[in-house]
Amino acid sequence: MEIYLSEADILLFDEPTASLDEELEATLLLKIQALFQDKTVLLLTHRSAPLALADQVAILSENQLRAGSVTEMASLSPQISDWLANCSADSQTQNGENEARL
Repeated sequence: MEIYLSEADILLFDEPTASLDEELEATLLLKIQALFQDKTVLLLTHRSAPLALADQVAILSENQLRAGSVTEMASLSPQISDWLANCSADSQTQNGENEARL
């Protein structure tokens, strides 16, 4: 993973937890949350754990980009609802009862 940090107000992390085990992934996500709480953070990921940090979720599916809260995204389709429910359950298991948001 390459990291370039600056004083920018918007940060982009492209698959920051890819290839990490669950313990290191949880540690990295906690660091991202703590270090960048006053920034806008865009996390691009296929993994579920980062969902616990999200205020908004964007899903690219069938060549359409949909965005909104986790609740709004879950109401779009049964497939998205199931995926988000699994992500939420996985994230709570991996990261504990973390209520803080990026």
